[in-house]
Amino acid sequence: GSWGVCVAYSATHAPFLLRQISASVVQLSLEQHGCRVVQSVLQEAGNAGVDCSAAVGRIIGGGLEELALHRFANYAVQVALRQCGAAQREAMLGALMPRLLPLSASKHGSNVAEVVLSLASPDQLDAAAEPIFGGGDEAPA
Repeated sequence: GSWGVCVAYSATHAPFLLRQISASVVQLSLEQHGCRVVQSVLQEAGNAGVDCSAAVGRIIGGGLEELALHRFANYAVQVALRQCGAAQREAMLGALMPRLLPLSASKHGSNVAEVVLSLASPDQLDAAAEPIFGGGDEAPA
């Protein structure tokens, strides 16, 4: 079962397991047990310094906002944000920052919004705050 896949990858870091999971990462992320496999394997791969860009690329191209809002897939998006390389992280942040308000208003998307905010640069945070709080550093009159 799904737990066996997680344990097998943790013990072996077998490249074929990561390839297979990467090939079906969007579909797996939408399933309760599949999402746990995606989370576990991506976290293990990232912690071991293994390239998980293929899986993250499929998450980015698989309807990122919809995955971020999904009751199971939001967990895969969170792990992908934390474990991916800088270029993919910037792509994910660039896609998700403009959608911060809808994400934060969603029960499941709010978890992703929290990770997005924790990883965003000060400039990205300023740009996100502008439409919400208005512009400025002006002192009130």
